[in-house]
Amino acid sequence: MCIRDRDGIVPAKSVTSQLYRETAVGKALMEALQEMIRLGKFGPDLSTLVMQQFDQSFVVAQQKVTQEATIKGHIHTYRFIDGVWTFMLEDALFKSGNDSVPVDYLEIIATDSKSYS
Repeated sequence: MCIRDRDGIVPAKSVTSQLYRETAVGKALMEALQEMIRLGKFGPDLSTLVMQQFDQSFVVAQQKVTQEATIKGHIHTYRFIDGVWTFMLEDALFKSGNDSVPVDYLEIIATDSKSYS
């Protein structure tokens, strides 16, 4: 028997997958699936399969990334809880290739994927 969240979708199996689901793309997908469940177009089982595929696809996509980026900024807050680092930066500068993007506020969540697979 699977334990489902309040919307009927089975939660992520790992901490890492849960972090992926908290991204903007993951949140948008969850909202769309919840709406489809509410409208009766999708059932919880199909929505759970879609989210499990999202979890797997996110890992595969990350393994294909070759571009490096740097982030510099002032650390506002940081913490380490249950093997997860969280950094809050202010006045950050995100650089990737020839592009630079200034960011007023940035939250970075980092974990050792080997520990949470």
